[in-house]
Amino acid sequence: MVALAMALFAKNVTAESENLELMMHEESLPLVYSPNGDGRGDTFFLEELEDISGKGFVFEVVDMRTHAVIYNTQNYENNSWDFVDRHGKQLISDPARPYGFVIRSSNGERVVMRGYFMLVY
Repeated sequence: MVALAMALFAKNVTAESENLELMMHEESLPLVYSPNGDGRGDTFFLEELEDISGKGFVFEVVDMRTHAVIYNTQNYENNSWDFVDRHGKQLISDPARPYGFVIRSSNGERVVMRGYFMLVY
């Protein structure tokens, strides 16, 4: 699958932010989400960042075809984003349309994690 082959633009990234140390590996990053209401893959969740809540992390999502930031928030809570853009529209499920994400430290200067994901409905 082409989408899985281009999975990460930052494999094996080590980052420190507040009291968080993170090693990101290709096999540990969930690449495909299915927000269809079945309770699995319905929200954006990264197991590596379970303790991110309340630490003021910045979260941005980019449409990789247009390079436009389609969602961003301060003080990101892991497992809280349901794939709705900043205008309230559900993101599109399209195998040719990967989305990129970046999670930064609270001051926005240090990248904690970044990668790609796909949606399948």
